Amino acid sequence: LHLSIRRQRQMCIRDRDKDAFEQKLVDDGYKVKVFKITDGDCYELYGWNEEGKKVEIYYDPVTGETLKTEIKD
Repeated sequence: LHLSIRRQRQMCIRDRDKDAFEQKLVDDGYKVKVFKITDGDCYELYGWNEEGKKVEIYYDPVTGETLKTEIKD
């Protein structure tokens, strides 16, 4: 399976930006257990928010918009 050059570039940019996005979350007070790229190309955070509650959050990697949030007590 050959990926188009455009798709390869998108993947490289996404992977490079992932580290910066993860650092922003840490700077915003999140404790990161796992931060990964899903099969659907979203960023997914497993960790704790600034209040110490366990969270699972999905982000759009292009806009940074939160797509889904689950907070556990």
